Amino acid sequence: MKAFMDIKPSFVEVEKHKSIMYLDEDVSEDDSDLSKRQRECIDEETFTAFAGSITHTFVELNKGHYTQHQIQTFLQTEYQSILSKLENVKLRKYFNKEFEYLMSLKVRQINELVEKNNRLRRIISEINYFSEAKERMDIVVSDPEWRQEEFPDQILKVTDNEVTITPYISPSQQAMLDAEAAERERIRLLMLADDFKERALIAMMNGVLEVRWEDELRKDVPRPKCVAEKQPEDYNEEDLRAIRDYEVKVKFLENERLRYKRMLVAEYGNLGNTVRENVKKFNSRIEDILLSKIKVDSAIGQENLKINRLRLRNFRRIEMNKAERNVLNDISANEKKIERLTKLITSLYDDSNECRAFLEMLQSKEKIVEKTFRRDIQEASPTAQEIGQRLYKRRPKTNVRNITSVSVLIELAKSVVTKEISVILNQDALDFLKAMDHIDMYVGIPNAVDEHLYATICKHRRLKIESEIKIKAAQMEVAEGDGTVAYLHKVLAYHKEHAHKLNADLAQIRLDKIKEAQDIELQLVMKQGFVEVPMSGEIADFENAVMLSRKDIEDINQIILAAGNTKLRAMRDTMNFRRGILAMEWEHAKMKMQIADLEDHLNDIRAIKVTKEIQTFMKSKARGESPDKGLTFEQEVDLVRLSYQRLIDTKKNDCAVLQVNIDSVREGNDSLDKAIINLNVDVCEYKLNVDEDIIKREKELIDVRMRTLLKRSRLVKQIQENHNQILMLQTELELLRLKTYPTLKYKICE
Repeated sequence: MKAFMDIKPSFVEVEKHKSIMYLDEDVSEDDSDLSKRQRECIDEETFTAFAGSITHTFVELNKGHYTQHQIQTFLQTEYQSILSKLENVKLRKYFNKEFEYLMSLKVRQINELVEKNNRLRRIISEINYFSEAKERMDIVVSDPEWRQEEFPDQILKVTDNEVTITPYISPSQQAMLDAEAAERERIRLLMLADDFKERALIAMMNGVLEVRWEDELRKDVPRPKCVAEKQPEDYNEEDLRAIRDYEVKVKFLENERLRYKRMLVAEYGNLGNTVRENVKKFNSRIEDILLSKIKVDSAIGQENLKINRLRLRNFRRIEMNKAERNVLNDISANEKKIERLTKLITSLYDDSNECRAFLEMLQSKEKIVEKTFRRDIQEASPTAQEIGQRLYKRRPKTNVRNITSVSVLIELAKSVVTKEISVILNQDALDFLKAMDHIDMYVGIPNAVDEHLYATICKHRRLKIESEIKIKAAQMEVAEGDGTVAYLHKVLAYHKEHAHKLNADLAQIRLDKIKEAQDIELQLVMKQGFVEVPMSGEIADFENAVMLSRKDIEDINQIILAAGNTKLRAMRDTMNFRRGILAMEWEHAKMKMQIADLEDHLNDIRAIKVTKEIQTFMKSKARGESPDKGLTFEQEVDLVRLSYQRLIDTKKNDCAVLQVNIDSVREGNDSLDKAIINLNVDVCEYKLNVDEDIIKREKELIDVRMRTLLKRSRLVKQIQENHNQILMLQTELELLRLKTYPTLKYKICE
């Protein structure tokens, strides 16, 4: 951690050509110039991509930002999170400043728009005043209204017009209001009494301080008195002159009004264009601020994503540290358990050996008891000894196999000899003791065995049973010890296997920690078109992604294009070569066929027999003489007559056929005339009953459909041609792959 803390933060500069380091590498002094040149070659797009956000395009970043490769420790993470939060505050202030400027601009624009709308309403009223009823403009100019959402501060303020209920006025407030109203009325009356200035202004300048041209145009020219007082036939020279002056003034006033109207129309158009341009410019500013808002929101989201990713990384590191501590604790606890089990198994081995030694001692003691019994009854008769042996081996019917407790068996063995009943004996042991007492009774014993001998037999039998029970208890102890040792060995093997698993888990966790420190997750800002990974909205989409330089991709594309062009040229040359081979094959086959034809012709010529008549005919033809030279004049005349007669008959037959055709055509024309007349009648009726617009639209639809079908057929034909071309190119490709010379018998697949 100290090594990571020693890393100094790189100072980020917003300028395009400032140096920046993306990797935390130690650069030697010899390579400093080269590294500096490499850093200067980083363009703005690369800087934005590795910076992880577009914040630097809006505000100046705080100096002291770590790059994404440098952040390793918790302190660096917290420092970077604080800087990212400060950048978010800067971004919000930046956008608020832009928004406030746009709001002030809107206030100015709306104030100017209200002024211009007032002027437009004034122009419309002036134009309507100087226009006739048909030419008046029915246009209503409305002013933009502010919405309450545009002034959030006013939401908390309530004006009087928003309250529908009349407010309560106390008598004292009403008295004050009445006094103020009376004072205002008194001042108004005093001002009306002292109206000398207003009356003088009205008398001298018609109530205005400045005479305006448009106000003068509103006034009509006063008519001459003679028009109202005299008849037209009573006008004198002065009256006529006054009328002419009146007409001149009226015409001049009309011209001035027309000129004023044209000026108003031009001003209306200019003001309208100005208003539309201003609205258009302001709307473009709104679009710009909306786009800026989207980008600022994106930058804020990117900074928040940085913070959340750092928090997630710290959380993963904390979880891995916690998991490592838990595994170490488990390893320590498991080692303690293994040590404890080892000691326990060693002690159990010692106890088991002692139990085996005790068992061997009991078995040897049992043999001694057997020898003692035989020695004590050897003075008796052989029959008594035989019966004594059977009685010695006699046992109670109650079995002690159901007793599984070693302590109960030991107490039972003691009770067999001492005949004392212990409190720890269970019902089976008590039944066994009762059965022992029952078989010790001298009842049903043969006469060969007296009571003294039977007592000796019972005594030794009890000692034998005691020994057997003790041996069974010792065997149970040994078996129990062996079972416990075997179980503990299994438990020890399980704990050792668990120790190996814990060590493997610890190694994996430490490898994950090293991978987490080395394989850093970077946040990149790239254009959507540069990402070729199918995305579902999760970071796991980029687990196996590979980042390539766009310059490398472009270079590879250029190499691929060059290779493709080379391949196309080779394929084109191969196709031309193949076509040449096919052409030569065709020429060769053609020449073979010509040779065969000439040979057949030569054989035909050789097979012909030349007679005298043929020779004579050929000789006369060679001399230029007529082949019919041997005929008489009458024969020649008859031949000419026959030829002409045949010609005349042919012409007559042709004329007869033509006459028949003419008659049939005339009949067809008559029928066609009748059909045309009927068709005209049907067409007239059809035109009266049919809507031409519908037919025209239907024809247009049919034309569109036919064009669509033609286009589809052309596309299908083009697809087929492309498919055939692809098949041909695939065939050529296979030929190139085979790397063999083309044969003359090769056929191209259709």
